Amino acid sequence: MGLVTLEDVLSKADSGGYAVGAFNFSNLEYLTGALEAAVELDSPIIVQTTEGAIKYAGLNLLAALARTAAAGLSIPVALHLDHGKDINIIRGAIEAGYTSVMIDASDKPLAENLAATREVVKFKMELFGSAGKA
Repeated sequence: MGLVTLEDVLSKADSGGYAVGAFNFSNLEYLTGALEAAVELDSPIIVQTTEGAIKYAGLNLLAALARTAAAGLSIPVALHLDHGKDINIIRGAIEAGYTSVMIDASDKPLAENLAATREVVKFKMELFGSAGKA
């Protein structure tokens, strides 16, 4: 099935009345463990990384691991950046194929938070248009 958008996973969960687990990974072992359990349960899954995991393992490696591990699975898999604070990491995640990103600008005043969020949305739209991945 490969990677799908978070919207794909969550809209089906909402209409079906079920929850979808989200699991952080920083290496192949964590990723395959979560995916194997999801396949066994025939459940969609969100695999996600943090900026700490990205600093540890590398953005492109983590994206490639998720993309490769999700290919051919019978379940939907979304790849999410969890609580991104660094705009460069967020942009990199979008470019690397993350199907969802979360900007966390909660430490900023509201106006700065909104401006940072708009910047991420604008970047995503420039890359993919309104129906893009992240």
